[in-house]
Amino acid sequence: MKHSEETTLTADKSEKESEDTSEKVTLKKEVQVSKTYEITGNFSKSNELSIPATLDENDSFYGSDKETDDAVIFSEDEARIVDDSSSEEETDDINKDKQGKTTANYENGIDKFATVALQDESPDSPTLPLDQEIAEYEEAASEMLERMETMLVTINGVSKEKDPCRRLEILESELSQLAPDAATLISRGDGLVLKVHCQMPEKAIALKSTSQNKLRAKWAQVMQQTDAQKADAQRADLLLTEYHNLITNINLKITNINLKLGQTNNDEAKLQEVMSEYEACEHSMARLFDVTRDLTGLKVVTDSKELAAAWKALSDKFQPLRKNPSLIDRTTAIFDKDMMDSPADYVAHVNKVREAVSTVARKIKQPPLSTDFDPFHLQEEALKDIKEKLTRLKVEVDKIDQKRNRILRKVHGEGRENVVKAVERVKQEWEMSNTNLNDRFSHLNKCKEQWESLRKNCEKFANWLSSMEEASKDLDTNKYSVVEVKAKLRDLEKQATTKTGVVNSIVGAGRDMVALGGSQAKEMWQTVESLRHRWNHLLAQFKTAREMLAMLQSGKHANGAVESTLATLEEVKSLLNSPANPSDESALTVRITLVKVSHYLIIFILINFIINLNYCR
Repeated sequence: MKHSEETTLTADKSEKESEDTSEKVTLKKEVQVSKTYEITGNFSKSNELSIPATLDENDSFYGSDKETDDAVIFSEDEARIVDDSSSEEETDDINKDKQGKTTANYENGIDKFATVALQDESPDSPTLPLDQEIAEYEEAASEMLERMETMLVTINGVSKEKDPCRRLEILESELSQLAPDAATLISRGDGLVLKVHCQMPEKAIALKSTSQNKLRAKWAQVMQQTDAQKADAQRADLLLTEYHNLITNINLKITNINLKLGQTNNDEAKLQEVMSEYEACEHSMARLFDVTRDLTGLKVVTDSKELAAAWKALSDKFQPLRKNPSLIDRTTAIFDKDMMDSPADYVAHVNKVREAVSTVARKIKQPPLSTDFDPFHLQEEALKDIKEKLTRLKVEVDKIDQKRNRILRKVHGEGRENVVKAVERVKQEWEMSNTNLNDRFSHLNKCKEQWESLRKNCEKFANWLSSMEEASKDLDTNKYSVVEVKAKLRDLEKQATTKTGVVNSIVGAGRDMVALGGSQAKEMWQTVESLRHRWNHLLAQFKTAREMLAMLQSGKHANGAVESTLATLEEVKSLLNSPANPSDESALTVRITLVKVSHYLIIFILINFIINLNYCR
């Protein structure tokens, strides 16, 4: 394809000079190309062709009609450029920069242009072959996946640290070392996938699925588990701080209550004051139990045995006081007087009743109701006490509801809304407390049924074990023959096989029960452990009996080998002692052959005898 351009350059002259003397240059360009291709390269803006200011004053080639100009296209191999100019001037040498840009030289006010395509090759920035770059990236991705797996192991093991702050330090340190490298490698992989896709789309898809997607998925897993562990560690840190504060406050309260209790001298007013402080301490203990349970779930070990012992001793002192009819709970004594008719007093009374209901309801989470398998009779007494108090408070809730309409007629606007909200809250509090109490009664009955069922199963299995232990005494070869012992052993093993599921069920139920806590659960677990040890001992007896029978049978085989060897020796001896006829060659040959066969037979029998003897030993 040929393309020609022709233009005329005219130099501007002053007005004094005539037009005839003006210099005109006619340029003619012809470009011939063979194949077309697209040039790709990194061309900076600073190296782009810039036309000097002097060209703006001339009617140059670049001032031609751009809408009709065709783009200059280069061939794949090289550009063949033909520049035919009618100018009498000689074209200057073309200066080319390293980026392959077009340059122009000017001499005597006349410019000569040439366009040359150069490849962007810089010896200072060598590039690796694509296959080698892919191999290096896949190797780096494999190493990063191993580091991420190690990081996951560290994350899963960080919960073994007792100090939550130490857990946070480990997580932050490990993440700060891994995150920059992982982000850089993933970004590098994205760029490499795009680069490979231009030449080998299938290879790019494989690279993305085998390395890049695995890196992203593994990194997402690392971040997810790290965030979860960090959240748990931060929560554990807050709970541990609250735990230590509660321990300090409760110890102080117990000390003060014991001191005041010794100074009451049976004064009902002082006893009532001490009872109020004891109930406040009960609330703190309930919160302590909740915090301890949460910390246990977060694998933070706490030790409050001394506090538990001090609290139990204090609770034992207050048990007789709770049964004293002259000492009425402060929470119910304040309701003996009738409520005031003013809306403000009414709302204050409603709030007091709601707080009293809440205080009673919180006892559902306090010992002995805080665990499922504490002594059942103590749990039943505590639930009955809570039910009685809620029943008395129900009377106050009904009174509040009865006076509600009369109070509402006296108040309007925001005050009316406050009255309605206060009444609704106290009713909701009582209903929720009553529901929780009924649920706790039901849960207690289920725990009793579960405990009783396990107790019966243990008792039944213990009786069966006793019978099997008695029957295993008959596995004695001194009293019975080997055949009889073997038959009895086979029968006992069949019976034991049918009880394997029962043993597993009992052990599993015992583990579940002891995990819920309580003294009765611990006692039951001791029973389960005793049965499990007896079961294992019975199986060990069966194994010993099987080995003994096998040894006895091997001993019989050894005795048979000895008898056979002796018989063979007798045959050989009788054969050798019998007179031989020297003239009968055939008879002599037969005798020699029999002696050799007997010799080899004796050796074979002796070898078997030695093997059986070693096995018996």
